[in-house]
Amino acid sequence: MVAASWALLDRLGLRRVPASSLRALEEQPTVVQFTPESILLDPTGRQSWFCNGRERYATCSGVSWISDDHLACVNVLGNAIHVYRFDPGERSLIAVQTIRDAPMFRKPENISSSPDGSHVAITDMAAADLKILRIDPGSHEILLDDHATVKHPKDRTAHGVAYSRCGR
Repeated sequence: MVAASWALLDRLGLRRVPASSLRALEEQPTVVQFTPESILLDPTGRQSWFCNGRERYATCSGVSWISDDHLACVNVLGNAIHVYRFDPGERSLIAVQTIRDAPMFRKPENISSSPDGSHVAITDMAAADLKILRIDPGSHEILLDDHATVKHPKDRTAHGVAYSRCGR
């Protein structure tokens, strides 16, 4: 299996990265964060909902780095968006902003930030649309007062979202 994987990488022209070139785990910006709506904090351990007949558990349904040290996450079950600042010295996330039950979002499912960090795109599962919002360059907070909404012509739901390198 491993040999087949290396062969595929070679065929695709992708370069192998030797394990010795990877940084040690203690040098990685690794942190664990539970959002206020996390199912991991549910004392019953049974907070879930159903999607197309399947039981689904979600805590942060989408995350995106919006700058070198700021991370945004959306929580579909909690109907919330959180922005955190990463503190590398403490290896922790500090809450910067929480948007909960904003009228424009009913079930924010996924998020992506533009390469220049000026905008985020957020999919909304219940509204079947995509919203593009500005990010304040100083505070890194997501601004709700100025946004664009993109809807699929056949009212389809976008579950994933990503910006290209050129920002489109």
